[in-house]
Amino acid sequence: MNAVGPFKGRTGQMADWYARAVEADVNIRMLDDVLFRRRIHDDNIGIRERSSRDGYLTVVRAALARRAARQEGS
Repeated sequence: MNAVGPFKGRTGQMADWYARAVEADVNIRMLDDVLFRRRIHDDNIGIRERSSRDGYLTVVRAALARRAARQEGS
């Protein structure tokens, strides 16, 4: 989707994409059906790379910067 762009980075990529989709006013709906199951185990990237959780902070900072830029442009 051109309005949102691709997933970026590793940690926090889904949160970042979702924030950009909300900002772009993409119509988002919750489905009743399970489309994907995630298996959690000791070798998951999110478990192996716990120190990279700072990526979520980067996502929040980027979202706040986009919001501030939009407010300045108004």
